[in-house]
Amino acid sequence: MCSFIPIDQRIPNVPNVPNANTVQAVSDATSNKITCLSSAITLLIDDIASIQQIIAQLEAEFADLEIPDPANFQKTETRSEGSPPNARSININTIDTAAFNAAMTHYQQKLQSLRAKIDSARNELAQKENELAARQQELADAQDELTQAQQKFEETLPNDPQNQQVSCQEYEALRNEAEEAQRQALEAQAQAQKAQDELQRSLNAIDEMYDATNKITDQSNDDELQTFIDNSTRTKNIALANLTSAKDHLPRRVDDQVVPPLHALSTANYAEITPKLASIEDGVTAKESEQILKLVDESTGFIDPESFDRMEDTWRAAGFSDADVIIAMLRMGNGKSENVEAAVKKIRELLDESGVFNFDVTHNELKQINDILHGLNRVEKRVVFDALSDEELQHWAKEINSKAILGFGGLSADEKKDLMNMMAESLASRQLVEFAKTLGQSQDTITLAQAISAKSTDYTKGEFLKTMINMTTDIEFYEYYKTWEAIDINLAEKIIKETNNDHARACWAVLLVKNASKETDPELKHAQYVEAEAIARSLLATNSGNALAAQALGEILMASGKIDETIEQMTAVIEANPRAAYAYYWRGMAYNQQRKIAREYDDLKIFVKLVHSGPERNLAIVLMSAIK
Repeated sequence: MCSFIPIDQRIPNVPNVPNANTVQAVSDATSNKITCLSSAITLLIDDIASIQQIIAQLEAEFADLEIPDPANFQKTETRSEGSPPNARSININTIDTAAFNAAMTHYQQKLQSLRAKIDSARNELAQKENELAARQQELADAQDELTQAQQKFEETLPNDPQNQQVSCQEYEALRNEAEEAQRQALEAQAQAQKAQDELQRSLNAIDEMYDATNKITDQSNDDELQTFIDNSTRTKNIALANLTSAKDHLPRRVDDQVVPPLHALSTANYAEITPKLASIEDGVTAKESEQILKLVDESTGFIDPESFDRMEDTWRAAGFSDADVIIAMLRMGNGKSENVEAAVKKIRELLDESGVFNFDVTHNELKQINDILHGLNRVEKRVVFDALSDEELQHWAKEINSKAILGFGGLSADEKKDLMNMMAESLASRQLVEFAKTLGQSQDTITLAQAISAKSTDYTKGEFLKTMINMTTDIEFYEYYKTWEAIDINLAEKIIKETNNDHARACWAVLLVKNASKETDPELKHAQYVEAEAIARSLLATNSGNALAAQALGEILMASGKIDETIEQMTAVIEANPRAAYAYYWRGMAYNQQRKIAREYDDLKIFVKLVHSGPERNLAIVLMSAIK
């Protein structure tokens, strides 16, 4: 996995002069030893930073891992329906068992391969951590030798104050070097241990995913297969979150320099923030510096919220590290790292469910978290949010909606609204997107969107909508549309129209159809349908599996009474993309018009499994119930 050159081959041999005849020789040898050990520790920390790149590669490989979905292995079988002379042939969709089992086998092999690679990275980290501990102990011993040598050296120069002063300065410089190396070693050890723990959680998640494959058999029904997909997807997200957390715990390489990781900010010394900020400002152009100065509110000395949001994104886009950006944010947002450290520690304690008498997060504990956040300023809330892991955020979101015994868990509607308002007022757009994803597609997401509409800066609203629009799929279009509406549907439409890519054009086609369905002016309705149809056909010509384009075109064709063309076009989309949900819906509705009940039922059944909510899903369920 990793092929690092042993430390001893990259630095001079550590000298050992036990029989030196002079105090000066002992002093020189000890000084050389400290210098070599400091270099060794620096190299070891650099090795640990290199492991982060390996974990990032594993993260990307794991993200691309596809969980076998039976919907992708469907085949059509012709069966006879009814008795002679009224018998007729119908096409039934079934799963190609052989192909599905082959995909499952490949999936298992991929899981095992990923497990071996992650385990190798974990073992490499453990080895480096042990080496750091050994070098750090050697450094402590060398410091003791240095102190003794200094005392003896000064005794040989009782009548030479000038040489004594030079000696003290040299020894003090060496001692500072040794102390700094020890501090770095201890911090790197702690980072490596945390990353190891996160990697172990990823391994546990992979084991859970592998065990799930053994429960799938040829006789598994649709519900069991769907449960397998849902559980595997959930567990995969957990494994990915842990890999990301492991990567973020380690030092980062920036221009060949190792800088502190994000989580180390909570222990940063506030006195170091000003010079750190100065070094960041040195990295921006004179024009950017002038723009920054113009943004500062002379009455407060800090930047107004709207400009602050833009500046944070500018820093990140310029390539500054997370640690540098956050230190700059604290300085310019009047935040204190000690407030962040205390808040993160207390929130983690309140969310902790370990122990016999601490088996659930109570309503009072969740209220305390709200109170802690109220006590922080805007930028401090941002840093606290970044310090919490994905796993901690998911746990918090779950507890917010907990229905504990006698109502002792969860937050009330007003308390949740208060929390959402705080988040919307303080968090950056990237953090709000992460929080929305953590909440899932629920009423809480709509409450957050309403809070963003009321509390966030215009810049944050726009950036949040851009990201959410880019994430929109046909399967979740209804949920995302409700989010756009809750924030500002006009702004969402403006962003979509101004974004020049196929995904945005497909979203615009769907929005045009949605608007046309509510339009009372016949000419305007017709114009919207014509524009949407032109966009949808153009997109499908270059990508026949474009699910959003199919969603728009299917509705247009059905509204125009083109039943046969609907079936033809939607079938072509399904062949290219078996997960294009609305292609099944509109083909099913076309079969309904042709009274082909069996085919209608099959298509609507797949549609209902794929989409999460929406009026079309509700109608499909009603139609399926009528067929039964």
